[in-house]
Order: sequence, then C-alpha cells, then structure tokens
Amino acid sequence: MPLVLLITCALLLAGCIAGLFWRIRALQRELAELRRTEAALIAAERDAVIGRLAARVAHEVNNPLEAIKIYIEPLRSRVQDRPEVDRGLQVIDQQVDRIARLVRGLLDFVRQRSLQRSNVQVCEVIRTVADLLQPRFAKHGKRLDVVMPDPPGRGAIDIDGVQQVLLNLLENALAAVPAGGWVRLEVDGSGDGWLRLRLRDNGPGLGSDPESLFRPFVSTKANGTGLGLSVARRICEAHDGWLRGGNHPEGGAQFDVALRLQPKALAA
Repeated sequence: MPLVLLITCALLLAGCIAGLFWRIRALQRELAELRRTEAALIAAERDAVIGRLAARVAHEVNNPLEAIKIYIEPLRSRVQDRPEVDRGLQVIDQQVDRIARLVRGLLDFVRQRSLQRSNVQVCEVIRTVADLLQPRFAKHGKRLDVVMPDPPGRGAIDIDGVQQVLLNLLENALAAVPAGGWVRLEVDGSGDGWLRLRLRDNGPGLGSDPESLFRPFVSTKANGTGLGLSVARRICEAHDGWLRGGNHPEGGAQFDVALRLQPKALAA
C-alpha cells in the first residue's frame, strides 16, 4: 500500500510539474507577445512624432530652399568671368539639392500612404525602370542585364511603389560597381501569386552587417540620405512581401524582393 501511494504521489507530482512547465511556456509566449505589441506601439508613436516633425521641417525648409535656387542661376550667369565665384555658387546649388533630397526622403520614410494597386503587366513596369537607367549605366561604362520571364505575368501592384523600390536598388548598384562592372536583375513570375526579383552585382558587397543598411539614416554613399532602403523595405512589406540584402558567396551584393501580386483578402 505505501508503494502504491508513493507511485500515485509521484505521478501527481509529475503531472503538476508538467502542467507548471507548460504554463511557464505559455506565460513566456504571452510576455513575448506583449513585448512585441509594446514595441509596435512605441514605434507607431515614434513614427507619428517624426511624421509631424518632418512635415513641419519640410514646410519651413522648402520655401527658403526654393528662394535660394531661384537666385543662384541668375547669379551664376553674372559671374562667368570669375570661375572661383561660379564654383562656390555651384557648390551651394549642389548642397541645396542635397538638403531637398534629405527632406523628401524623410517625408517618404514617415509617410504611411495606402497602396494604390493596379492590375498591370508587371514586366512592363520593371522594363520601364530598366530602360530609364540604361543610359546612365552606359555613360559610366557599366552593364545592366535584365532577365524577364516568358510569358510575362500580370498582377495587382502599386506601380509607383514598385518603381521606387527598383530605382533605389538599381541606383545603389550603379554607384557601387566599378567601371566595367555589371548588375543583373532576374525576374521570376512563376504564376504562384508572387513576384520575385533578384538583383546581383560585382561590386564590393554590403560589408559585415548588411542588415544595418536598412536602418534609417545609415548609408555607405557620401551624399546618401540613408533612407532609401528603409522606404523600399516598407513598400515591399506593404505588398505583404519582403526585401532582403546580403553578400553573395562569389562576391558582390545580392538583394531579394518578394511581392504578393494581390491582397491577402483576395488571395485567400
């Protein structure tokens, strides 16, 4: 009898321990979810504050920038016989443009606009961006190769958003690869409801911490705002997709893009 009682107590104790273990696991999951929710709320509040600040800054900065731009051109025409003065005005003009780009980038980063999906030939949207940049690649002695699926597919995408993503990635690659270098954009429209893009180049790669480049205000370019990749990733995520970057094993950078070609509600 004592042995039976001992076994019974042991089984009850084991059950209690197992129940306690699973309860602890459930509490850990709940705590992790609470932390994610808290982080999301903090991020939303931060973005709202930055958004209000960015709108105010844009309003206060753009007007004087426009006035400076208006006056620089006639001033330069008057000092053509004084190259050192003209050079100084040119530098001012370039820096004004840089400030304007930074303000636009900040506004793009904080703006939470809803997607405007249109049912289009996706490859035509991609081809438009590639054709726009081909002359710049050729001018700098670099090559842009684009591989399209056959036949091209249709999908509901935000045209402006997708073009912005492609422009950012291709312009970054153009700046990164050396003269004689190449950039290759492969488009996969396999008909499974997703658009997948892979961009590779033979540049120096993305360094030891590629993910840091997606953080706001981090840039490897001297005149970069550090917002382009952050905005591009946000656009991809708004398409229920993703944007990832890394170093290719054979050298150079590689970016992978995935975009859902229709909203989840329609895909279900």
